[in-house]
Amino acid sequence: MREHKHDWTSIYRQYGVRNITQLVNKTGGIRATGRLLHLNESTIRHKIASEETDSLNKPQTIFYFTDTHVQPKLETDHLGWIAKHIKEINPDYIINGGDFADAESLCSHILPHTLDARQKPSLKSDIACMEDAMLMISELSGRRDIHVTLGNHEERIWTMEKNNPDLAYLLQERFDGAYEKAGWTYTKFGVYHTLCGVDFTHAPMMMSGKPVGGKLSVNNVASNSVADCVYGHTHMKAELSVKKFGPDRQTTAINGGCSMPIGYIPKYVQGGSSGWWHGVIEIEVQNGRIQDTTFISLEKLKKLYA
Repeated sequence: MREHKHDWTSIYRQYGVRNITQLVNKTGGIRATGRLLHLNESTIRHKIASEETDSLNKPQTIFYFTDTHVQPKLETDHLGWIAKHIKEINPDYIINGGDFADAESLCSHILPHTLDARQKPSLKSDIACMEDAMLMISELSGRRDIHVTLGNHEERIWTMEKNNPDLAYLLQERFDGAYEKAGWTYTKFGVYHTLCGVDFTHAPMMMSGKPVGGKLSVNNVASNSVADCVYGHTHMKAELSVKKFGPDRQTTAINGGCSMPIGYIPKYVQGGSSGWWHGVIEIEVQNGRIQDTTFISLEKLKKLYA
């Protein structure tokens, strides 16, 4: 069949997606989508390219929250507020900036002979908690098209498998199973996910191979990026636009704070200076650039939805 004979709006409604890219992610690839719709691969690729071009020109709303650090010992009420807000505003896209799961069970910084090691959750409970949180957000928001740019905490799964070859793919399979069940997708730690011309990643990587950090990281990211960039990792809230040579050229960087429970500070930070901000962001994008940004604190979401 030719593309013009397809009612794409009805197709997207039938499969619970908003565009062809989400359908491709949901079905497992371009070939699988082609088989599902009885279309050849070139038609699917043309539709993807067409929608990507349209998305650059039209205003798009991207809902962003990051560094949730879900773990068995933490409450999840605030995730319900976030989900209800997603349902209220119905954004075009939803991005989590990574470290959605804390994965403390795989933390190599906690020495095995210490009291802290005895208090760590099991890997089974860590993943179960992550899965429950994902399903809750999808259920309350009515959205399964959530994409995560995985962080260094999720990367612990791959690091554990590399250091313990007998576990190869076992942990990743359990992790992928949770994502498949929730309908979410992910990009690996350190990889960029470009959406509407804007780059999303947990943390841009420096030439040393380490993630960018520190209270001035937004200066570094805005100055060295070639496209607008949204990231997490530092748990701090910041936005900066840096002018570049040439007419109307600038790059904007946004550091997205965190979405951990209000007031929660891990043991490794207690007694120090954190400067963390707890909240979410609504980002308006058009013509491949960030046009408007609205920071919304968890305190405000609590008043609206608790």
